[in-house]
Amino acid sequence: MSQIEARYDQFILELESILPKVDVHLAMRMMYLERKFPTVNPNVDLHITFKNGVDVQKKEFQINAKFGLGTSSSGNYVRAAGLLNMEGLARLASHPDVEKIEGSATAASY
Repeated sequence: MSQIEARYDQFILELESILPKVDVHLAMRMMYLERKFPTVNPNVDLHITFKNGVDVQKKEFQINAKFGLGTSSSGNYVRAAGLLNMEGLARLASHPDVEKIEGSATAASY
């Protein structure tokens, strides 16, 4: 069993190094759902924290326009909800103004 746990720990470390701004549990859940239901993207509810001084309302509009997610903003974060795959999450996280992305993912309903 310790070999499995060691591989799991290594996987978590690699995932954190590839997507340092994304909550590991969110990424793992999205990957699980993408494999379990390959014909539809996961339904996400994201909490995207931006650096201080960023025009969050502008980011809210850009996320809505680019990814088709429903958005709202408050303080230095945007809440975004809708269908999104891991590629989209990685693109969101790669933006230099993003500090952290957390949230949840569920199977999308038809």
